[in-house]
Amino acid sequence: MLKKSSPETGIRIQNILFNLESNKKLILKRKILLNSLQFKSFILLIILSCLIGLLSNLMPFIGHFFQFMNSLNFYSDIIQISVINSFIILITFSIIIFYTSYTILKLLNSKNYLIISIINLCLYWLFYYFTWCLLNFILNL
Repeated sequence: MLKKSSPETGIRIQNILFNLESNKKLILKRKILLNSLQFKSFILLIILSCLIGLLSNLMPFIGHFFQFMNSLNFYSDIIQISVINSFIILITFSIIIFYTSYTILKLLNSKNYLIISIINLCLYWLFYYFTWCLLNFILNL
């Protein structure tokens, strides 16, 4: 490039500068796209922990619902749902939610992935407890 004429060298340098500028614009667009995808992932993780918190408290009732189809003493069966089964469900889903959010946030190169994973876990526990209180209130009416 240095052995060629200066007008030809100038054109090549302009092409290189144009390519660098277009690459910078592409990088900026991709960073914006990546940030929006990270935000969507955060929202989906929060929704996941809330929905699992709501539904995991209802899991013991699903089996009793099918027993209701066969018998008419559904209310007495609901009262006898053991606390141990609910505790096992709580611990199992807590581990799953923490590990899932930790792994997804680490893959997204989030800065505070451990803190956000703990926040998701606390949201799960909050919704689990809220559903438990709501079900006990409904059953004691």
